[in-house]
Amino acid sequence: MRIALRTSGGRGEYEISGSHGDTSVSDVIDHNIIFQVFPGRVIDSKNWVRRLQGKSRIRLENPRTDKHLYLSLADLLLMPKPIRELGKTPGGKLQLTANNYSVISIQFDIVERGENRLLIQPTDVILSNSEHDVARINVLERLRIILDIWTQAENRSDLLSQTILSHKEAVLSGDLAEMQICANILRKEFVIEDPLREIIREYSLIDEYTYWVGTHRDDVELSIIDDDITPPEEAIAKRIKEWRLQASRGSKGAKFSRDVKMAYGNRCLFTGYHLPKSEYCNAPGVDSAHILPWAQYDINSVNNGLCLNKLCHWAFDNGVLLLRYVNSMSRYELSISENAIEAEKNGFLTLDGFRSFEGYIPESRLPSNKCDWPAAIYLEEYNLAAKL
Repeated sequence: MRIALRTSGGRGEYEISGSHGDTSVSDVIDHNIIFQVFPGRVIDSKNWVRRLQGKSRIRLENPRTDKHLYLSLADLLLMPKPIRELGKTPGGKLQLTANNYSVISIQFDIVERGENRLLIQPTDVILSNSEHDVARINVLERLRIILDIWTQAENRSDLLSQTILSHKEAVLSGDLAEMQICANILRKEFVIEDPLREIIREYSLIDEYTYWVGTHRDDVELSIIDDDITPPEEAIAKRIKEWRLQASRGSKGAKFSRDVKMAYGNRCLFTGYHLPKSEYCNAPGVDSAHILPWAQYDINSVNNGLCLNKLCHWAFDNGVLLLRYVNSMSRYELSISENAIEAEKNGFLTLDGFRSFEGYIPESRLPSNKCDWPAAIYLEEYNLAAKL
């Protein structure tokens, strides 16, 4: 499903099109659009879906004070300011600079639909210019980089970092006006280039994953999907996996990997196997696996991680093995999921090697610092998605 720019007449109109799962456009008329930044953190866009002249137009709650969702997303993602009039953008190769491109589509998943309320998770922002050269911004990739600069700004006292921290506060509080102010300050600071790219240069955070700042050009058309038959429940699990992938990249991901292995002493939590890097083995036999890719919006904290051998990491990621915290006993319990048992019955898996791992986890396998133990709330959220 997407919010699409229809360019016929004047500046053009944004409207909802397509479907997601069993939800169609007709189901979301007269719904207020709320967009999810991170799980548990949402922003009221003040945009509504209205039926006008037979079309599902996007309208503002208060046209004098509110602004369109595409501008709010640009503020959130620290993009150069887009222009709504596609015909006024320059031709040639699309340049991600101020007023040189239009947002022609916002792809999204439906997270939840209630009475007059539509909670969405934007996934891709499609850009174009007057000659229809296109690019795609992967929202989760760009947000991962923004999380990195927020963390970096906390260790600095310069004016740039103060503005970035104000941007963080505005995003987490859902203050659209303050988010716009901060984004505009950063745009004025970096007039020519993409503000986010310039900030990561200032902070020396450029690496192979941050260099493109979430911008893609080779698969844009494939990502423009009107009708998505994926049930919303499956989309939740897919987003969690994508977040976990993003969290593993970059300098913060490397630090997370080191911290988790050190906290667990390179010992697999599920099996107890001690598999460190040594003179005998050039690489460790354990991975630092994320539970969820966010933890107090510091997605790489140790209590959001597990030290697992390669096989157990695969089994955890694919919902074969489930870890939960049993409050009544203050212990962690490992079990084979019902879905995996059903898959074995149908001949898709062999679970014999996993059955010996089931049961309560000995405390000796956990980090010595209880603050680093797997956070029960993250396990609960992950297990909920894994069951869907």
